[in-house]
Parts: sequence; C-alpha cells; structure tokens
Amino acid sequence: MQVKEAKIVTSSGGEGLTVGVIGSGIAGAFAAHFARQALGERAHLVVWERDSHVGGRVRALQVVGERVEAGASLIHSSNRYLSAAVDELQLHRSSPSEPGDGSGRAYGCWNGTSFDFISPSSAGEEAAFLMRRYGESLLKVQELVKSALDRLVRIYDVQARGEAFETPRELHMRLGLYDMAQQDGYSFFRDHGVSDQFVLEMSDGIARGNYSQAGQMNAWATMVSLIGGGFAGGSLFSIVEGNARLPEGLLSRSGARVFTGTAVNRVAARTTADGSPGYTVTTAGGERCECDAVVIAAPLEMAGVGFEGVALAPESGVRRPYQTVHVTFVSGRANPAYFGLQPGQPVPGLILTRELPEIPLVGMGARRGADGQETIYKLFSREALDDALLDAMFTRRAETVRLVWQAYPVLNPAPVWPPFRLAPGLYYVNAMESAVSTMETEAIAARNVVNLLLREIQ
Repeated sequence: MQVKEAKIVTSSGGEGLTVGVIGSGIAGAFAAHFARQALGERAHLVVWERDSHVGGRVRALQVVGERVEAGASLIHSSNRYLSAAVDELQLHRSSPSEPGDGSGRAYGCWNGTSFDFISPSSAGEEAAFLMRRYGESLLKVQELVKSALDRLVRIYDVQARGEAFETPRELHMRLGLYDMAQQDGYSFFRDHGVSDQFVLEMSDGIARGNYSQAGQMNAWATMVSLIGGGFAGGSLFSIVEGNARLPEGLLSRSGARVFTGTAVNRVAARTTADGSPGYTVTTAGGERCECDAVVIAAPLEMAGVGFEGVALAPESGVRRPYQTVHVTFVSGRANPAYFGLQPGQPVPGLILTRELPEIPLVGMGARRGADGQETIYKLFSREALDDALLDAMFTRRAETVRLVWQAYPVLNPAPVWPPFRLAPGLYYVNAMESAVSTMETEAIAARNVVNLLLREIQ
C-alpha cells in the first residue's frame, strides 16, 4: 500500500475519474473509502502523505514495550462510520482497561492541592453518587447531551439520501447544531440552569481532558466531550490491533495509490480536454499528478499547500489557531502525597482538573500494563512537564515518553468557518474542525465532500 518515492502520475483519461487526496489520516482514509464506494472502478485514487506513515493524528507510541495510543484513542459506540469500518475490516474492539493501582473505576476532580471529589470505584454506586452531588443539574445535562447526540445522528440518514453541504455552517444548520456551536459552554449551561459546580468540576474536567480547553470553547464541542464521558449513554472502545489499523485498512481496501513521505506544495487549476475544470497537484519533489478532483484532508494551517489559478470560494482563507498539547506517558507509580492523598491511598485511575492556571495538568489517566503489575499513566498538559515535576508526581518512573503536537483547533465560537467546497472539484474535509474535532466528525465530513463530488460530476 505505501510507496516511499513518488513518481510522476497522470490522470487515466477515458471514463475514469482521477481523485487526489492530500492527507492519509482519518479524514483522508474515509475520503478514499467513500469515493471508492460511490464511484466504484471508475475512480482512480491517489493519496499523498507528508509523513513516513499513514494515519495522520492517529498515533501510537511504545512505552515499556507496549503500544499506547497517543491521539484519537477512543471510539464511541454511536460512531456509525467508525464502527462500520471496524467491522468491515474485521478488527477487534477492546474496552478501556482499568488501572492496576487499586483505584478500580474511580475518578476524581483535582484542584491543584486536593480532590474536590473522588467517585466510588463501583459502577453501581456511581450514578447515586453523581445524583447526590449534582442533583437536578445532572438530569438537565443528560437531557442536553442526549438531545445533541440525537441531532448529530440524523446526519447518517441525510447523507445516505445524497444530501451535501458546501459549508460546515450549512451542515450544522441542517442538524440544528449551529447555534450551539456559536455559544460558549459556560453561557450555554447558565442559560439551561446547570450549576456552576457541575460545570467547573465535571464539564470542564472532561473538556480539558479531551481538548485541553474548557468552557470557553463552543457548547457543541463541550457536548461532544460529554458524549464521550457517557452522559448520553453508550460505551467507549479502542481497536485491539491499534487504532492506526483503521486508516491503514481503509486505504488498502480503497485501492488508492498511496505515496508516503511526499508533501504536496501546490494545487494549480487546469482545463481538461473536454473543457471541465481540473487540477495539477505538484509535490515538494516536483512530481505532478493531473486530477479531475482534489480532496484536501489535512488542516490547511499546517499542510503547506498553495493554490495557483484557483478561484477560491469566500472564506477559504480562514485560518484557525491550533491548541498545543503535551502528552507524557509514565510507566511507574503515582505519588498519593502529591495529589493530597494519604500514604497508601490509591490515586484515581482518571484525574479531571479544574481550569486554574496553577494546575500543571489538564488531565491524567491510567491503564494496567500487559503484565498486570505495571501501570502506564497518560498525562495531558499545555506546557512541558519537566523531570523535577514528574519526580514529585511519581514515586517511581520506569520509563517516560513525551510527545508534543497541535492536535486540534482552538474551538472557541467563531462566526466565520472555511468551506467544504473551496472551488469546483476542490474540497476541504478539515473545514469541519472549525466546530468540533473527532474521528467520527472527520468521517462525516469526508462523506459530505464525496457527496459534493457526486453532485458536481452528475
């Protein structure tokens, strides 16, 4: 599937349709997948990936010889496109593992010196605990989150009918989610009578763990975080073989020619023999590919793609700031004293944090190692965690692995978003990330641009 050195590629001509895809992450893999499904053998698919491997932000690292997911780690059971792809590729599902430090299922909200609460370790006691703590606000939140999810899942029937949207605004308006995306989470919850206690402890804690952002981000992204937190029911899973197997498998089944280690630096307009629009894609190495349509499946803020002779749609030049995320994996033992606990008291397997500047973490989770003895901790932060700080957090560190990246946009409400359709035959999957950033919503955006393509070629 993967080709290290790209050669000159030309469109096939005849009855075929050459579709170029820039980026091989979830967005690009699903774009190729849906294009193959829609166009069959008529499609000639070419995918370029600037990194040496496919997968984009679906990343895994090795810690004490074990594979750990660094980004895009969990899938919600309501994610129909991802779930269908997992089944189609005959991959296997795994529930999140419990930590091996004696904390069981317990989680807590840490304020920088002590825990505001620690949940019961029993699933059966958790619901009663949350109801006692948050009362009516808990019921309101569950209703709000369920309503948001119900609106989102309408998209599957909409897309199955072939509907397509030129902008994320149109898509969100169609689903009744646009107003939510234009309001910050704090004001949204206030308007719906949700207590500050719930927002500052639970909602902020979950949002910080998901996006390294809190209630200032748009309410729709906040709802998506809470869907992942279980407030609309359902369950979470990862892929036993590794989440990267998903884009790898989709690209392989699509039959696309995949060029890794190949950055695209220019997309230039051209006119085909029959007078229809087309594009010449040029790589950094000077290779060219003549395409009938091009799908950009990587954030334009980081893709380094320029346009030549292309009459871009209004707002195509909108650029978004991205959130820098530091991910630190530690194999070892957490220090109860650092978190304000008594000696020997287990540190919760999931730590939520308040939105306070003095707190170095935005979130921390733990999982049991394959040997059943070691615990692997995954820490998220906005700044690097130095060794001195980690030595205070942990009584023992067998191995420490660090990663820093710009994982998702800053998701504050924004009145202007880039479009899905940049020009005739030129599409942008990652426009969806202006509102929310998940694997499933990127798959939804990929299906949308393929529907746009079908509309334009018919």
